[in-house]
Amino acid sequence: MTKSDEIIIQAIKLKDNGDLLGAEKILRQALLSGVQHKNIYIGIAAICDNLGKTEKALETLEEASLKYPNESIVLANLGGVMIRMGSALEAIPILEKAISISPESIVASSNLAIAYAEIRDWKRAKATAEIALSLDHESLVMLQLVANVSVETGYYSRSLAAYDHIAQIKKINYLK
Repeated sequence: MTKSDEIIIQAIKLKDNGDLLGAEKILRQALLSGVQHKNIYIGIAAICDNLGKTEKALETLEEASLKYPNESIVLANLGGVMIRMGSALEAIPILEKAISISPESIVASSNLAIAYAEIRDWKRAKATAEIALSLDHESLVMLQLVANVSVETGYYSRSLAAYDHIAQIKKINYLK
């Protein structure tokens, strides 16, 4: 087990025990001491995002993308944060690059589908969500996206099929 693996495991334990600040501190100290790994940056960004420090998450992932420009998971996470910050259009080329590096990346495909939906490019959103579903047949977020986009594009039968699939995975309360 590498030093970075040990640090990441320690940070995960702290996070799981509710100590997000402690987990962030350990990961940041690792970077300052010269321990480098893409997952350290991803962990810091996730913690910052959970703490409502989305701008810090973005900065961390931008730094990681400079150090790891060909790591699909770094780019996919960067794109996801950009979407949450309202920059879906700017996230699209980053997410497309992530997919070109790793076509089987569920995170990149899902985030790209969401980015297309955010800019109301329904056909691309649906096509990309279908790709994400081919990688993870039970992604509730992608099934809901397909259902919603199918309504937007007039494919009502596909929308119903997506909701049927959701109902098989998770009990839906139609009375809410």
